[in-house]
Amino acid sequence: MSGARSPRPLQVDGRFNIDGRQWAIEHCRIAYDQEMVSAERYAKKVLAAPLKAIAAEFEVVLSLSFYPPRRGRREPPPVDFYDDVRKRARVAAKSGRNDLEKRCQIYVRSGPPEVSMSFLTADNPLVASQLMNGLKDPLAHKRDRQLRPRRNSD
Repeated sequence: MSGARSPRPLQVDGRFNIDGRQWAIEHCRIAYDQEMVSAERYAKKVLAAPLKAIAAEFEVVLSLSFYPPRRGRREPPPVDFYDDVRKRARVAAKSGRNDLEKRCQIYVRSGPPEVSMSFLTADNPLVASQLMNGLKDPLAHKRDRQLRPRRNSD
């Protein structure tokens, strides 16, 4: 029996496979920008009634998935974005075809009129982008502040 020990497995709080690459997370937390809650509230406020009317008119279920635009307190609301979403939802409902444009994906299916909205954490529908948007700041902080490289004492 030799004196060499077999390596111990790495113990981590989380592990993700993103595009075939393994990521180990030593500390995992949910991170979001401070404007997220107000952006989601505003999206529900301006879209709920018009989308319900569209769903009822065409007797479809509308499911939207998007990243609500963020804005500062003194910035005007993103009227153009939401006007575009309403127009695209009407076209999708009328045609019965999904509209999977990147910023706002609109899914249509037949059924009793219903509307659901799910909000993305990044301006990109890919799961990998969602994860990286939520994890990049905590990981960068750990790397830069807690895992500083050792200085050589040469």
